Amino acid sequence: MTDEHTSRANGCLLSGLNGSNPLGYLAALGTLRLVSHAWPDRKIRVAWEVSDGAYRPRITSCESFTEKELITVAWDVLCHGTSASEREEAKQHRERLLQLRDEFDQQEASLKKQKLNKKQRDEKLKSLLAEQQLRLDAWRRIAHPQLQLGADTTVPPEEFLIMEQNAAETASHFHRAYADFVVALGSSCFQQENGRIEDTALRTMSGAGHQHFLGFMENLLLAVTPEHVRKSLLHDWVYDDPVQNLTMRWDPSDDARYALQWRDPSGDPRRRSGGSVLGANALAIAGLPLISCIPTKSGLRTVGFRGRGARDTYWIWPIWEPAIDMDTSRALVAHSLVGRLHTTLRTAEERRIRSDLAVLGVVRCFRSQRITVGKIRSFTPAEAV
Repeated sequence: MTDEHTSRANGCLLSGLNGSNPLGYLAALGTLRLVSHAWPDRKIRVAWEVSDGAYRPRITSCESFTEKELITVAWDVLCHGTSASEREEAKQHRERLLQLRDEFDQQEASLKKQKLNKKQRDEKLKSLLAEQQLRLDAWRRIAHPQLQLGADTTVPPEEFLIMEQNAAETASHFHRAYADFVVALGSSCFQQENGRIEDTALRTMSGAGHQHFLGFMENLLLAVTPEHVRKSLLHDWVYDDPVQNLTMRWDPSDDARYALQWRDPSGDPRRRSGGSVLGANALAIAGLPLISCIPTKSGLRTVGFRGRGARDTYWIWPIWEPAIDMDTSRALVAHSLVGRLHTTLRTAEERRIRSDLAVLGVVRCFRSQRITVGKIRSFTPAEAV
């Protein structure tokens, strides 16, 4: 039986995604969300099964589909937005933007050979830069309006409030992607001592070392191709994509510290050609709206997280056996019983919680610690809990 036939008969096993890896888990949620938006009438579901020693997600539908079709629609919605009516326009803006960037690089190299100074070069390249910005602004507005916030989520409450109001005004039952993203990024209700909003516990960067949380999102969404998506979903990860400015730091392998290596990783030229799984990082961005931020009496909390400090913050997530849809997945990821496995429990109470989770179809939970080195965050390899 061919792989193509298997995907038609039993859905598609995403054998490249490992549910014990924070990045792999978010990429699975992202794939579920993207395909659900692309095929809203096909009853898209996801279930986890053991394959090659790990929990892998299987995407199913009430209609047959091929792996190629799955990859194509996931990439299309990922890059061009959830609105079917505006997707073609967003695609045109993105393609033209990438063309303009190539033209800019070529012309800049040519002008350097002519030994023009920077002011002269900038003058000749001004029109190209202006059109690039117009195309970028249009693509952001249509496909990923959350990127209009800037390079990072570390903004004042009044600035984030404008985005919240815009998202609320444009949201509807059938078109809530922008609102879901905003709720997943942070809240204007809570302000830190530095005057910035409290934001998602999944935020790993805030500008230090030229690493930008939303800026890197944009880089990934403009760089990802269907081939990147295919490699990350269907094959073992080989980390042969550039990592420099193209990582969300949700993969434990991103915790590359100078003290543990032969050379300073920030200046390693190999980062331009390898070290990352670009497709998984891009797909994981699409999973972020399923991990909401929730206002509480003690401040903003992110679904699945416990702790707030640099050394006591953990993320726990469930693995389930039944095939469930996107909304049910969102509810299960946020279930209070999952969060209670963070704490030290008496044996009898723990058995009861696990029994109750089993009734919901949860067969395993994983926990990863979020660590902070300097001003950069990473996640540790997960443990089963």
